[in-house]
Amino acid sequence: MKIIVAHRHGEVSERIRKLVEDRFRSLDRFESRVSHIEVTLADEKNRWEVEALASVDRAEPVHSHGEAREVRSALDQAVARMARQLKRLRERHRDHQGPARDELTPAGGAGEP
Repeated sequence: MKIIVAHRHGEVSERIRKLVEDRFRSLDRFESRVSHIEVTLADEKNRWEVEALASVDRAEPVHSHGEAREVRSALDQAVARMARQLKRLRERHRDHQGPARDELTPAGGAGEP
């Protein structure tokens, strides 16, 4: 998964870039079809805004947003919201695939009529 980090009004420090990459890389466990995530940071007056857009193969993109006074808090909000959406997307994808193979066999066994 590729993670692209940008700052709306300037440069992103290496410490914040590493923090963002670590937090968003953990989302790979919820949905393996995520190809890349674009994260945009903005430092507005007394608050940080974090916007993230994840591209998922064969699905709609997933968008999340977080804002708080501290960059870590805003980042945690955005990651939590994206994790919730990716879990839901994965469940929908899994449910759409059909019933499990063992649910298709009759209760008495495969050889009995």
